[in-house]
Amino acid sequence: MPGVRSTNMPTKTVRTVSSSPRTSLGFRITSWGQPPLGVCGTPIVRCTFCANSWRMTALPRENVQDYPRPPALQPAGARLRVVFAGETIADTEHGWRVLETHHAPSYYIPPGDVRVDLLTAAAGGSFCEWKGRARYWSISVGDQRADRAAGSDDAPSRSFADIAGHYAFYAALVDACFVGDTRVLPQPGSFYGGWVTPNLDGTIKGGPGTEGW
Repeated sequence: MPGVRSTNMPTKTVRTVSSSPRTSLGFRITSWGQPPLGVCGTPIVRCTFCANSWRMTALPRENVQDYPRPPALQPAGARLRVVFAGETIADTEHGWRVLETHHAPSYYIPPGDVRVDLLTAAAGGSFCEWKGRARYWSISVGDQRADRAAGSDDAPSRSFADIAGHYAFYAALVDACFVGDTRVLPQPGSFYGGWVTPNLDGTIKGGPGTEGW
């Protein structure tokens, strides 16, 4: 799940992409290794208007190199939302986030604020040295499916007991994730599941050459 190692991590190939990517709230995720598209339909890095619109956020500045290791758990402090195939899969003001050096925060949403009727257990699992064992979930909405798009820790270690049974979603495998009104980008690479917001400074782990950090 986000931020932990597994031999069966999610990849872009397991997602059935929605037929009409949504652009109404900023940008759309295309696929791993490609920049997101702005409302104008061009890559956000090529459009000053779209890039500046994404960077405008009320979230406080944070540097990922200042995050702790071992990681820390704290209340998210903002509304969290997850959207897939036209459905709001999760919506909460009672989420948590895990902060770890070099990583974008991973966000956890309580089960009471998740459409668990749209989730099915997926094969495999993983083990985190800090949180413990995790399991994975696929999302199904009509004929659209996102395999292993969420993870949960049923019995995490004592330091992370508050997120027992909560769900963390991979931003790259759903249509959109939001922290407050800010639509997130997925953490670089195909391994980690952090949510990147424009208030983050520093170098975020996940791209080429950073895997061993």
